[in-house]
Amino acid sequence: MRHLFDPQVPLFNQWSDHRFSHELREISSILDELPEILHWVQRDICGDQVNEFRGSVGLTIEQIFRAAILKQQNSWSYEMLSLQCVDSMMTKSFLRLPDGKLVSKSCWQANIPRITDGIWLKINDHIAQYAADKNILAVDRSLQVEFFDSIKAEFLALE
Repeated sequence: MRHLFDPQVPLFNQWSDHRFSHELREISSILDELPEILHWVQRDICGDQVNEFRGSVGLTIEQIFRAAILKQQNSWSYEMLSLQCVDSMMTKSFLRLPDGKLVSKSCWQANIPRITDGIWLKINDHIAQYAADKNILAVDRSLQVEFFDSIKAEFLALE
């Protein structure tokens, strides 16, 4: 069974006083305001088994989605993402991983690429519209397409 998110955020996740940490905190708050995105990602990752109540819990949809964002934003390999989950409190905080939770590179590699190109484009458009509605930034369609193309190229290279 795969949960959408864990309603009990780990108590000991901490944010550092660093520019990158501040950026991740802002991204995190935006994602918290757009929970519908998790439902789209859930359909990609779980398919028809969205409401199955059997098996181990594993990673939440939210953790997989946030890991995909970090991986793309930092151009990390799956191995580096796995290392950061062990070594970095900031990464654990953004992913909302409980302390002591180990996630292998093969686990990330099995889940992150399951988010389809169509969902990435839908997410990109949705966040851009959110930003425009909140006057956070002007929507530049060429940058959106460039971002989507970079994600698509990376995931196609894995196949």
